[in-house]
Amino acid sequence: MPVIESSNDRLQFVDRFFTAEWDAATGALVRLSRTAGGGAIFNATAPVGLRLVVGGDPAENRVPEPVTAAGQPLLQSGSIVPFARPRPGEEPGRLVGADAVFDGSSIVDQGRDLAVTVYQQEAGWRFGLTLRFDRVAPLIGFDVRVQRVAAEAETLDWTFWHSSGWSFEPGIFDGVASDLGYGTARRLSSDGTALFWRARESHGDGEFAHWGPVQDSSLAQVMGQGVVAGKAASAAGDEVTLELYLGGPVESSVEFVGGGFLLGWSEHHDARAADVITTQLERAGTWAMPAIPAWAANCHIFETTIGRWPQTDGGMVFEPYPTTEDLVADLGRLHELGFDTIYLMPRHPFPSYTTASFTDLAVQYGDGAGEHDRFAALVAALHAHGMRIILDVVLHGVLDQGALDQQQARRLATVGAPQPSPQDWDMYERAHENAWRAVAPPLHPYWVEHPEWFTQLPDGRAQFTYTRALDLRHPGLQEFMISALVGHVMDAGIDGYRFDAPWWTERCYRWPGDAGYRPSWSVGAARELISRLYARIMAAGGSALSFMESCDSTTVGSAHVQYPYDEIPVLVPLMGRSATARDTRERLAYLRAVHAPGIVVAHWVDSHDSIMWPPPGRKWKRDLYGVGALRAATFLAAMRDGVFMMFSGGEADQEEWLQTLLRLRRELDVLRVGHCDELAIDTPDDDILPVLRDHGDEWLVAVSSWAEDARDVRLQLPARLIPAGAPLPRVFDHTNRERAITWSPETPGQLMLRLHPHESALIGPVQREGV
Repeated sequence: MPVIESSNDRLQFVDRFFTAEWDAATGALVRLSRTAGGGAIFNATAPVGLRLVVGGDPAENRVPEPVTAAGQPLLQSGSIVPFARPRPGEEPGRLVGADAVFDGSSIVDQGRDLAVTVYQQEAGWRFGLTLRFDRVAPLIGFDVRVQRVAAEAETLDWTFWHSSGWSFEPGIFDGVASDLGYGTARRLSSDGTALFWRARESHGDGEFAHWGPVQDSSLAQVMGQGVVAGKAASAAGDEVTLELYLGGPVESSVEFVGGGFLLGWSEHHDARAADVITTQLERAGTWAMPAIPAWAANCHIFETTIGRWPQTDGGMVFEPYPTTEDLVADLGRLHELGFDTIYLMPRHPFPSYTTASFTDLAVQYGDGAGEHDRFAALVAALHAHGMRIILDVVLHGVLDQGALDQQQARRLATVGAPQPSPQDWDMYERAHENAWRAVAPPLHPYWVEHPEWFTQLPDGRAQFTYTRALDLRHPGLQEFMISALVGHVMDAGIDGYRFDAPWWTERCYRWPGDAGYRPSWSVGAARELISRLYARIMAAGGSALSFMESCDSTTVGSAHVQYPYDEIPVLVPLMGRSATARDTRERLAYLRAVHAPGIVVAHWVDSHDSIMWPPPGRKWKRDLYGVGALRAATFLAAMRDGVFMMFSGGEADQEEWLQTLLRLRRELDVLRVGHCDELAIDTPDDDILPVLRDHGDEWLVAVSSWAEDARDVRLQLPARLIPAGAPLPRVFDHTNRERAITWSPETPGQLMLRLHPHESALIGPVQREGV
């Protein structure tokens, strides 16, 4: 059995893959390295252990965030919305851990891994960072253990670990990060690639962990504004903060355990680095929800809204369908374009992305109160066209005048703040405020009738994001929501749901002690709620799609389809010519590999999220990068595995092109059910992006040019597609049958063609004469 050894003021544990070292006096983790070769992953410049925020009430969410003496934010929330959370260094809470001393260690054989904990103690608290060393793969799980050893109980508000010295260097995966999803992959200055991601492996659906700032991209960059935030990594190291949303009253001798964050190492610097994540997801049983409806795996979704959506506080509005009748009148055109599913956002301008009602579909999505029959007519019309409807369910909360007052106070507090204000979010609030003020109730009925359904401060006041935050863990709320949503499927003909922001209230706890679980346990409840919902739908003999706004393995286990943010930071640099097609291929292949097994991904270029935040003139990808880049990106989205999605208005300037692509996705088996491989086709040109689609003996090559000039393109097919000695098949472009495509006379299996900037081709063999 391995042991923790002590020497030279250090405690050391040597594992098969990793070696960990702690400071012997304080118990703080100071170094993490690879056992073979000794390459450092983490090497602290000073001993830094866990920090606890204890003994105080959580702060209300507000701007500005507290700052250091140098005027820098004390801790970055990583969010455009300031969430409610305790803040170290602020009264009445206090910081525990700065003067901690070593207080023993333990090694627990957990079967698949060894859990090594080094404890610290200070001021009546005993706490430790547990490293779970996987016995099969180069993986470490991180957990936190907190225990009150003094006689009197005290409240744990929040836990974090902040240190420096992670030896990153620039590499191909820099920027492939998602605060909402699969963490980040960064090349190490020593060797290989370090991967960090959040997983529900050890503690089910409980508290979330968050690492930052490891990533280089902010949400502004994700949405195409070209803004880069965060600290650039270098060989000198980087700073890392682990935040664990673990809190509640702690009785003497009772240990709190939370965690679920993972670190992996790969010897590779390319897409093969994803193998370490794939291994963990498979071994942990992290799978997508089973029984996806047969129609949904490769459906074509058109996202839109009923009503009048304010886009700025200067009067710009988005109004694709003022009424349900307007949408009904356009269904023929949408069906002709190739769409088969309508994804309906909440009604605008109210409730917008809040919840007015889980039970009244007309209020939440249609023409308003009393218009149930009109909404039912929309559903009937969709089904008559052979189309389906999925509804966007807002999970984070409800809006009323009290919440609007809180928003306004927060914005006023932003004026003169020493750090940048969240102007994009301010714009969203200001654009909606007059409309919201006109119709929002003084207090939402759900809050009046069931305050226990909401996260609350210890004195009973509601917690907020920009809404009153729901406690999705509460059994009464779960039963109410499940009954309503099952009813819509079974009685109203709804074909599925898209769940908005399942992670949005991750820092909002339900502090009053009558919930039946510790306060912070509420933050991971979306997966539990949605899994129960779909079990109930199937038990009732129904079928529905679960479409999740998340890339995170803590939530995709309750989804059939995921709405990915992680692809957009890859597409945006490609469209803006700051990344090559070759690098983009590697990044897309990596992202495809780290998706949870069985999950279907919805690929999109423009969505409501991408047009919501930017200012006028920069909302659509066509505004930012031109129609050519838009068409090429649309082609790439249509050629990949899974669902194709487009936001209402995104079809402008490419209707005929869109119709062609979606028709081909329906007609060709190799597109409908085939496999996508971004790296199988070799090309010497860094500005050419080929993707192979194959299914059995059938294959297609989808290729697009991201060059600034016309190029003669050479595409080397893998040998398995062109059997030795077999005659070369005649090939043609499904999107342009006049295009000249030939086989190279010098290089076996190499296709040759010419592409102009942003031009695309879908190349396949002629299956029969006359085609």
